[in-house]
Amino acid sequence: MPVYIHQDDALERMGAVEQDERWEQQQRDGSFGHACLFSSFRDEWERAWRDADGPADALYRLGLTVDGNGAIYGSGGFNRYTVRGSGEILFIEAQARSDADVRRAVEQGFRLFPAGGPP
Repeated sequence: MPVYIHQDDALERMGAVEQDERWEQQQRDGSFGHACLFSSFRDEWERAWRDADGPADALYRLGLTVDGNGAIYGSGGFNRYTVRGSGEILFIEAQARSDADVRRAVEQGFRLFPAGGPP
């Protein structure tokens, strides 16, 4: 099942991929940099859907950006995640730190981007 930014366990699933407790704490407390944070993307998704015209809105098909940044950065800035307008979080395969990270992402339920093209 895909992972969505509004799920209660979405950040924990990302943490299982990253395997870095310090990174997960930085995501919670905002000490990593505003534009790259899970919480910033969640806030942007909530704002966008509150202001959207519904699923037909172009936002649904596109990815979100926060301050011009289109990805949540993983531990050390290596792995990256994009958030679609639908709220689905995709693991960016081309930015993966390792094959093991790709496997963990898939095990946690993340679909890969761009393998197969945008959803």
